[in-house]
Amino acid sequence: MKNIRLVTLDDGKLIVNEDFVEILEASGLSSFRAIMEYSGGTIVKQALKERYTTRISLKGKYGTSDFFLKRYLKPPVREYFKQIVRFTRPIIGAKNEWEALIFLNNRGIPTAVPVAYGERGKNSFTMTLAIEGTTRVCDWLENSSSSQSDAIKRLRSKLVTELARIVKKMHDCGINHQDLYLCHFLIRFQNENPEVFIIDNQRVMIHRGKLPERWLIKDLAQFCFSASCLHKNELEHFFEEYGIHQNKRLLNKIFRKRDRIMRHTEKNRL
Repeated sequence: MKNIRLVTLDDGKLIVNEDFVEILEASGLSSFRAIMEYSGGTIVKQALKERYTTRISLKGKYGTSDFFLKRYLKPPVREYFKQIVRFTRPIIGAKNEWEALIFLNNRGIPTAVPVAYGERGKNSFTMTLAIEGTTRVCDWLENSSSSQSDAIKRLRSKLVTELARIVKKMHDCGINHQDLYLCHFLIRFQNENPEVFIIDNQRVMIHRGKLPERWLIKDLAQFCFSASCLHKNELEHFFEEYGIHQNKRLLNKIFRKRDRIMRHTEKNRL
């Protein structure tokens, strides 16, 4: 585990992971404006008009690397009111995700490596190093769900163990994800061992001390809701590895919350 060292550039408007200062400077991207207005790359995700992600390639002295640049534009007023109505703190802009990325990396929880963060007025961005050679965990599980191969069954078991380890470690560090669905995990295999990464961390909450039970329940309910690609015994294995398989009280709360998520999803056709 390596603690990330940060460098401040552009009169404080740009914060950069020290390991990437050279490649950004070589690419003319050493200021907030240069990165925010960068026109290269390909847009790979745009869930909202005011938030979109671009995949870009930059060349440094050690070769070419790919990055994801997620830009946040000034959000509409309704986004602020939406959070107020829900009695939650508005999470607007890139700062929360940047702080989550630093926190997760410094505690050895596998996620994207943070490269740069900038903010000026209501516009902001995060840049991360692309995690190459991966697929979404939910897709891999779905594609392998009907396999009778002993090798695949072992891989699935190892994957479930690794998912439980990562989620447990995250919760033990006082973090809840708020979007802990299987689609937000990536996987690649190293010598038949699953290497798992958690992504889309823009809503992560970091708590001082022990994670409150309500947030643990919400995370694990979201996980269960999205776990239709897991066999029943695999979900049981997840809770056993997480360490709560005998806690009936907590499991009942998790499953009741999962059912509420399911009803809400069906009602609103999400």
